[in-house]
Amino acid sequence: MVLLSIPFDKTELDNLYAISKQGKVVWRVQGLNTVFPNQNNLPYEQMNVNENVITATDFYARRYFINPLNGNIEKSDIVK
Repeated sequence: MVLLSIPFDKTELDNLYAISKQGKVVWRVQGLNTVFPNQNNLPYEQMNVNENVITATDFYARRYFINPLNGNIEKSDIVK
């Protein structure tokens, strides 16, 4: 898994990728604007990986649960 750092002056989203051992992009995380079109979406700032799920959080402490097989966002919550 690769989490790209996005500068504050850029509007790039969906900055989480799965990369194969051969260096090929397997998937890019499902688009936040597709799943949550009515919220102020931000790039991911932190991620955790385990065998069943990837969690990624943004600046507003919104945590997204991502399927490690296909990059789909399965659910979200807010962490404190």
